[in-house]
Amino acid sequence: MKYFSNTCAALILFICCFLSLIALGSWQISRHYEKITLIEAIEHNLTSPSTSLSDNNSVFSKIVLEGHFLPNQYVFLYGRRSTETEKDGYYLLSVFQSNDKKYLVSRGWLPLSTKAQLENFTELAHETIDAIIMNGETKGFMIPQNDKKNKIWFTIDLNTA
Repeated sequence: MKYFSNTCAALILFICCFLSLIALGSWQISRHYEKITLIEAIEHNLTSPSTSLSDNNSVFSKIVLEGHFLPNQYVFLYGRRSTETEKDGYYLLSVFQSNDKKYLVSRGWLPLSTKAQLENFTELAHETIDAIIMNGETKGFMIPQNDKKNKIWFTIDLNTA
């Protein structure tokens, strides 16, 4: 009788594990196809010509904005990887005003050694830029709070922008 109960418990455990693995494998296949669809949509949007901004633009759409960067309205996004030889640095995010709206624009990666030179940088009075629409981010558990005083961010929090 003890042999039967041990075998039955082992069989039930095996069936539960087997069904769990089937479910996880199905989820991975489904997620794979979702990612392929997302990547194809991103590639299509990035190879399409830039359009004017409207309410119908989707994430990763290329748009054209006319306006100007606001002086001294920038933050440094820290903690991102760079392909540059000098690994310490920031991504520069600047506020761009177009008509009555403001947009946060990533202007590229700056080495830490050039951060002080930004004080002497002057903006053009009027610019036309091509941009890509992107979502903001949510703060993860292990990521520190954004340092608003020193303009150093660790996540792109559009609510505090």
